Amino acid sequence: MIFGVKNPLPDMISESWYLYAGLILAVGILIWVVIQIRARLRDDTDHEADPWQLLKQMQDLHRGGELTEEEYRSIKSRLISQDDESLQQPVDNSKQSIKEDCPDETSSDEQEARD
Repeated sequence: MIFGVKNPLPDMISESWYLYAGLILAVGILIWVVIQIRARLRDDTDHEADPWQLLKQMQDLHRGGELTEEEYRSIKSRLISQDDESLQQPVDNSKQSIKEDCPDETSSDEQEARD
């Protein structure tokens, strides 16, 4: 008691503690639901790039002179090995193999254009 007046705060807290506990629980559940929804939405995106598209991009960089022949061949061999691994698993056969469509050697016209 301060100045002869009883403090009502301890009584209110002791009477309504279950309300605060329920509120904290509800906020926790809401946070968990939001995290689960975001995780599912994130899982829907394809995190693994298609080796076919990557090789086409690297081929364009190589033709533009931004990649050396050695860098291009190294990248191509890695992508081909990834493509070979994915071909061992059941895959949509509508795409051709990377080996069939992207030759290592550039044509003589392309080599003259770079020089």
